[in-house]
Amino acid sequence: IRLRDVHDWLTRRHRRQNHQNIELNVPEHIVKRLSMQTDRLKFFLPKESFDLLEAGSRLHNCVASYGEAMKDHRKWVVLMADKKGKLVACLEVKGQELVQAKLDSNKPASRDNEINAAIIAWAAETNLEIKTTDINTVAGQEISIAG
Repeated sequence: IRLRDVHDWLTRRHRRQNHQNIELNVPEHIVKRLSMQTDRLKFFLPKESFDLLEAGSRLHNCVASYGEAMKDHRKWVVLMADKKGKLVACLEVKGQELVQAKLDSNKPASRDNEINAAIIAWAAETNLEIKTTDINTVAGQEISIAG
């Protein structure tokens, strides 16, 4: 066991103790619309604010602060994981629009061509308009979500 891993585990446990968990109660039609899994990637919605807290810790961002907005159905957070289950991106959906797409430490998803292309394909599949500069929508970037 690495000392860094122990530190990270203890830090996450401490944050959980000071965090009041909220059940997000995402409507089933939203879950069905925005969730997707391929052989390489999984797009999923958190079920409770602890999930947001964990995602924020892993991706070094403030996504934990979105619990109330999700509970009130004002915004949706979609988490993106690779085939090993490692979180790779955090997406914000508002209405019919994708408004944020962030990698680790709030880097725009456009910094990773494969993730960028997968998000473009996912947005097309879920009928979301891309309204963020976090995604590079230049022609030739798109790939099949199943591929």
